[in-house]
Amino acid sequence: MPGDGGDGSTWAILVAAGSGERLGADRPKAFVALGGRVLLAESLERLDSSAWIDAVVVAVPADWEEAAIVLAEELVASKVSAVVTGGATRAESVRSALDEIPDDALVVIVHDAARPLVDDAVIERVIAPLAEGYDGVVPGLALADTVKRVEGGVVAASFKKKMVALAIVVGFPLLWFSTRWYLRYAPDGYLRERATYAVMNGVVTETVDRGSLVTVQTPQAFAATSLRAAYRGTDPIEASDCASLVEARGGRIRVVEGDLRLLKVTTAADLALVESWL
Repeated sequence: MPGDGGDGSTWAILVAAGSGERLGADRPKAFVALGGRVLLAESLERLDSSAWIDAVVVAVPADWEEAAIVLAEELVASKVSAVVTGGATRAESVRSALDEIPDDALVVIVHDAARPLVDDAVIERVIAPLAEGYDGVVPGLALADTVKRVEGGVVAASFKKKMVALAIVVGFPLLWFSTRWYLRYAPDGYLRERATYAVMNGVVTETVDRGSLVTVQTPQAFAATSLRAAYRGTDPIEASDCASLVEARGGRIRVVEGDLRLLKVTTAADLALVESWL
């Protein structure tokens, strides 16, 4: 490995174990091409060069560990301390990486490789409030769209290429429905193609005040003791992010300004958009 991690007090976990099925690629998402190299290279290089981070642990899919080690060596990523095998879920991957972090670490940052354009500004923003006693800090963006709560019939369409999705609707029979694609403008004017969220036979019960709602990104920073406690003795399989586990144990989470360019790569259109920003 390029480095042994030293005695650094701020460690980063780079989660790169996702399958990336919606990309339709023949390899895990972290190893698809982005700007002439693999997607993982972008976030790994950025974390390794950050003055805020002392050591990095990378979680990748089974059988891709050697490829990640070679990549770290090619990038001369000297802060990479370990490459671990990720689990079936994001939470399991984080737990495996946590086992590689020494007990004397003070801060742990968790970042998704699927958000490659991480920079020092957002890393600083999520680390700084920990000194005020927060258990964790997450970057967030305000919602621009009107948000409505719907009862029955809400189905998230998740599929590859041109497929007809099988929808299981709460309170309704099993039904087939045809999903469709729509074009959506990104903040800077680029067109993005995303899968629609289908609402079928749903009834609006409430228009939610979006003033108190944010969408949350990574990197997320935590007091190491708080993050370890959140993963200790629990089953985190259903957790969509680390902050939700810390919250569940009574931890205080601060939200700071996120970054529109921390787009999560989910589809081929996302990948093209992020590449245009490089």
